[in-house]
Amino acid sequence: MPTLSVFMTNYNHAAELPRALDAIFSQSRPADEVVVVDDGSTDDSVAVLQRYATQHPTLKLLQHDRNLGVTAGVETALRACGGDYVYGAGADDEVQPGWFADAMQQAERHPEAGVIFGNVIAAYDDHRGDEPQSLPQWSTDAPCLVSPQRFRDEHLAVDDAGFSLGAATVYRRAALDEVGGFRAELGSWCDTFAGRVMALRHGAVYLDRPAVRWTVHAASFSHRSAGCDAGMMELGRRAAALMRTDFADLFTETEVRRFETRWLLEMAGGYERVADAVVPKRLRDVRRAYATLGREGKWFDRLLSAALRVMFSASERQRAADNAKASLPRTNPSPGEPANPASPTPAITRAQASP
Repeated sequence: MPTLSVFMTNYNHAAELPRALDAIFSQSRPADEVVVVDDGSTDDSVAVLQRYATQHPTLKLLQHDRNLGVTAGVETALRACGGDYVYGAGADDEVQPGWFADAMQQAERHPEAGVIFGNVIAAYDDHRGDEPQSLPQWSTDAPCLVSPQRFRDEHLAVDDAGFSLGAATVYRRAALDEVGGFRAELGSWCDTFAGRVMALRHGAVYLDRPAVRWTVHAASFSHRSAGCDAGMMELGRRAAALMRTDFADLFTETEVRRFETRWLLEMAGGYERVADAVVPKRLRDVRRAYATLGREGKWFDRLLSAALRVMFSASERQRAADNAKASLPRTNPSPGEPANPASPTPAITRAQASP
């Protein structure tokens, strides 16, 4: 029977941790281990985690001696996970009842699949409230094994470039390692990207059921990233670069360009906002007139896509030039500053739970 490791990173979520941990430890099919990395919290998080560790022997608590960020915490956690499958739980999210049992049942039935994923209940802290996120194109077949080609044609080709069910995804560890794990350079989108390339290599299993209640608030890692246009644009560039290099066997140039265009549209705030910025008003009016007549205006969409590709290419060239300039040796570093500062190495200690 395959084993499941659940990992979690935490920074100052002492108030939310009991809800998240209770949801994990009350699963009908318990995780074989739960690895929690406290990322230098300054609140009572460590005390809360130590209390749970005394009650649940499968909980392994690791600590960073200072705050290193979510991606560093994930790297630390994964190094400690020994399960055949891994699931990343949020310190302020709630895994839904029965999710582990259903997901691992599919893992036994379809050991070839790279990922197993369900639906997300996005819980916003504003007027929107709870918002379900799913893939209705597969709901009638679920639970279903989705082949790499079907994943490409029926999901990547039709859904938003930034659409993610990462919070509801269980990853086969061997397949995750094969694609290089969660790429730190992709920030909050690293889990989504890994899941996509794993599904394109090995297929996926989709379950049309809620897997997690995902808390979305201003302080969350993913929400902070999504709220930064420049930051999200950069993540899109990095993802496209990986598609063209490390994963060129999975993506055609046409698919990468389509991803770039749609990512730009979505991160810029939608089709109309970008169209207003790059297309003359008269052409927009003509396009809308064609739409009124029942035509799709595809020539207009092709024009917009071409304009966005030009913008993206110019931005890439400028970024490459800036990077090349920044990589030149610094002959006159600031006083006390080394010419080539080394990257910090995370300091990790295993917390000892009180008996």
